[in-house]
Order: sequence, then structure tokens, then C-alpha cells
Amino acid sequence: MLTVLSEADFDRYIDRMHELALIPECTGYPVWYDGYKTKEMFIERTRKAFARENEEVLLFTLDGEFCGWVQYYELPEDRYFGTVSMGASRGMERMLSEFLDFAEARFPDDSIYLGFPAENREALDFLPSRGFRLGESTWNMLLRDLPRVEPDPPAETVMRIGRENYDLFRVLHAKNGETMYWNADRIEKTLDDWILFVLVRDGMPKAAACCSRDDYAEIFSLDFAGDFDPDAAAELLRACAAAAKEDGSAVLGYFCEDEEKQAVEDAGFSCVGRYVMMERISAQAE
Repeated sequence: MLTVLSEADFDRYIDRMHELALIPECTGYPVWYDGYKTKEMFIERTRKAFARENEEVLLFTLDGEFCGWVQYYELPEDRYFGTVSMGASRGMERMLSEFLDFAEARFPDDSIYLGFPAENREALDFLPSRGFRLGESTWNMLLRDLPRVEPDPPAETVMRIGRENYDLFRVLHAKNGETMYWNADRIEKTLDDWILFVLVRDGMPKAAACCSRDDYAEIFSLDFAGDFDPDAAAELLRACAAAAKEDGSAVLGYFCEDEEKQAVEDAGFSCVGRYVMMERISAQAE
């Protein structure tokens, strides 16, 4: 059974919630076992649900025993429904079934996006029966100890992107990233929140990088004019690491494709694990 967690009961359950968040087979994304996120961060982020209008923590119990939780959020303007964290010691399929019944009843027009570690087979094997399809399967990569990163001098022209030259980035990201939530239009509207680079070769934009500005900086995309180019990727990864360091970030993350993984590891990133995102797109969005 799912019930809304009250702020009065927060301290009663938060330790057990965090314990489950550290077990890949039992949890969902974002994961909290990457070596950067701490228990204090988990507690702080979970508690924010009580102050946010479109966010709640739902406790899952079986036979009167706490077995898990789901912390969800909704973006009403985008009809977007996702999770902040979730976990279940047992009954993952039942928890998800009840959670989806809840979401369908309360947010019938929303698209739903649920991410899991590849190890959580119970969740991933169940979701297709509820109309979900594979949206993404990538490697969760993390560059730790970012303050010690020192960039090599770029072998080619790597340009920092601002409003005055945004079209150089747009032409590449529009080609590859328009199916992402953070498409070229949304990024432009929030440009101050991003670190953007374009690699120019022979006077033409050949590759671009899009990186969020945060303590946990994250590369949202590497876009290429043609096929994946490991040399261009290396240049852009170094540029992003240097800029994130200058910006005060602690670590740099990237969810990369199979073909990119070796180049990303060569740039100093370590692998947290496989990320699998399942999606169910609403009829209104199709």
C-alpha cells in the first residue's frame, strides 16, 4: 500500500530509505551510491518534497511493514512525470503497479519517465507490461577529484558559446538532441545555467558539448556533425572539465553511449554502472 509520507514521520523512515538507495538491485535513478552523493545530500533532497507543490514522498508497505518508497515530481507545464528517488526491499513490482495506478489517475495526460540501474531486473522486466518502452540505455560515468583536472592545450579551436554565437551550438544540438527534454530552445532560454562548447574544424562546427552548471556538473550531450569522433570528444571533455573546475564544481558526470565509453574513460571518468530509462509517452505528446 502507498501512503503519503508526513513530515512528522520523516525521521522515522529516512535511514531505511537511504539504506535501500545504496543497493542497485533495489533502487531507481538518480542513484545515491556513485561515491559523490552523501547521506546528508539524500536527506536534504528528500526533505524538499514537503516544501514543493508538485512533489511528494509515497511510502510503500506490505503487511504493515515498511518496504520502500517513491519520491516523485511533476512538471505540469511540460506534462512530465518522473522520480527523485525510489527503492523497495521486496515487492518492487507491486509498488510500481500501485504507483502507476496513482500516476494515471492523478496525472492522466503526463508522459512518465522512470530510470533504473540495469541490476534492478524486477522493475525493468515489469514495466513493458504497463506500456513502457526503452527510452535510453547508457553508461553513468563520473569524473571525480575535479579540482585536480588540468586541461591540455586544445589541438583545434574549441569555442565557448554564448548568446552571440549560439547558432553554432544550435545547428549541432538540433540535429542530435531535439528528442531530449533539454533541446536547443530550452537551453537557450536558460543559457546562464549551462557551459557550452563547439569544436570548429576547417571553419565548420564539427562537435558540441552541453554541460550543466552545478556542484554536480553534468554533460547532457556531445553532439557531432557526422559520426562519433573520439578526438573531438576528448577535446570537448577536457574543455568541460576545465570550465566546470573554474566554475567551482566538485565532479563532472556524463551518461554516455556504448561507442563513447572508451573515450570517456580515457578522459579520466569512472563507470558508476548502466542506466536504463523506461518511458511511456502520453497521447497528447505524440
